[in-house]
Amino acid sequence: MVNMPWILVILLLLVGNNTSAYAKEGSFKREERRKSIPINKLKSNLEDPKKEKDKQPDKVIAALGIKKGDTIADVGAGTGLYSFRLADRVGIEGKVYAVEIEDELLDYIRNKMNSNKVTNIIPVKSSDTGPNLPPACCDKIIITNSYYYFKDPVMFMKNVLKALKPGGIVVIIDLDLAKVSKNSKLRDKLSLPGEVIEEMKSVSLVLLESHDFLLKRFFLVFKVNE
Repeated sequence: MVNMPWILVILLLLVGNNTSAYAKEGSFKREERRKSIPINKLKSNLEDPKKEKDKQPDKVIAALGIKKGDTIADVGAGTGLYSFRLADRVGIEGKVYAVEIEDELLDYIRNKMNSNKVTNIIPVKSSDTGPNLPPACCDKIIITNSYYYFKDPVMFMKNVLKALKPGGIVVIIDLDLAKVSKNSKLRDKLSLPGEVIEEMKSVSLVLLESHDFLLKRFFLVFKVNE
């Protein structure tokens, strides 16, 4: 009996450590990224001109037929590679929700908005389970280079759909397992386009079209299966 309190203490310490490690559900993937890419280096990487050539944001936006007055969500906005271009495309009649989970990246977007006098971007902090957008607010929701960070893609996408207007589309652009190097450290985290298409069926999203001009990424456009 004398030893029981010590056993309880040890168990409580173990549980406490485990709870601390996973206090924010789903954050472990981001913490992995943070260890390998500190936030300042991440911002620098996202602003690298080579990324623009790789991701081809202007060509992506042109392929989506975005027009003046549209409301678009850029989920996984980063430093705003797409957001600021989208803001220019939709004009003052439209708006862009720049959705990002990293506070420092949201601050970067706000500072860039102030510097460039951009008023039609709305920074939004997302969570692990959804984008935290207003209901039925968006004509198009674009998820770029973020899908493989979702711990539960189905749950996240269910919450994405709540923000979509009737007749709207959802776009998923991410690294394609079939296109990355066999030596890439990301291979065990990535999906094939077909796997993403099947996952989206479970939230009533069906493939509308796809584009193959991105060298390393799939580019899938979905609509709600009515």
